Amino acid sequence: MADKIEGYLEVGHNAMGDVVINLPEDKTGHIVFSPKQARALARTLFIKASVAELCGWIVCVESGGKQ
Repeated sequence: MADKIEGYLEVGHNAMGDVVINLPEDKTGHIVFSPKQARALARTLFIKASVAELCGWIVCVESGGKQ
């Protein structure tokens, strides 16, 4: 069963045990990862998201609450 991020991505797996990301309707195709690659991507995305949030918070504080 696939998890959907509405309007963006659908993530599931195939019969071979690979993780599959289906692109949004306006795009075509899909991206296939091994479980190891998918975990590495998830870890990288988590780190980048955390840094982006932190940078946004720092900019907000430095600008007196205005972004």
